[in-house]
Amino acid sequence: MRHALARCLASVAAQTLKPSEIIIVDDGSVDGTRDSIGRMQDAYLIPITFIFQNHAGASAARNRGFAASQGDYVMFLDADVVLKKNVIERLYEALSQKSKVKSQKFGIGYSYSSFKWGWKKFSSFPFDAERLKRMPYIHTTSLIRREALPEKPFDESLKRLQDWDLYLTLFERGYEGVYISDVLFTIETSGTMSKWLPSVVYKLPLVQYGIRIPAMENYREAERIIRQKHGYV
Repeated sequence: MRHALARCLASVAAQTLKPSEIIIVDDGSVDGTRDSIGRMQDAYLIPITFIFQNHAGASAARNRGFAASQGDYVMFLDADVVLKKNVIERLYEALSQKSKVKSQKFGIGYSYSSFKWGWKKFSSFPFDAERLKRMPYIHTTSLIRREALPEKPFDESLKRLQDWDLYLTLFERGYEGVYISDVLFTIETSGTMSKWLPSVVYKLPLVQYGIRIPAMENYREAERIIRQKHGYV
């Protein structure tokens, strides 16, 4: 993970609009990441806080990082995310401009974009509450107003679709998102934490043929739990 983390941090340090702080939460890695953090801290001018915890999962790590942060805006990055140089600037501008024309009922709480997973482009959609209730389509990597987030943004009981649960929670708190259609970041695919199955796999009647795909079963279970949690069954 340490090599992916180094590339991720380099892309953050190169931003045209630099963050005021970087919080790194090491979720119990055993590949030497902890020992390499010192060199990373010396390499960048942005203050870096390092937190080590015994393995507790991505949601627990994100919550721990959020609790340690102080900024008015937050961006959650997995170690395999590499940002284009103007991501924060683009997302901040979109969030600021859209907030000036917010509706009476909903505030604009975050901005998000399309991205690439390796070679494959994942285009998202302009914010639509009814679509969000039906399906996940916003990646975890967005720029979020701190005021929009609950004390613990991520449900630590969920192992999949934590981002969908997050944005449903923000909607229920009265916040919508604003979309940039450009691809603003890439998720690296070799040896990283992100997993993906082609969407067609989820539509195939595999069970009746006795074919089991654990990733798909985990996805379906998480989907069921989240629909029940938010009342969209």
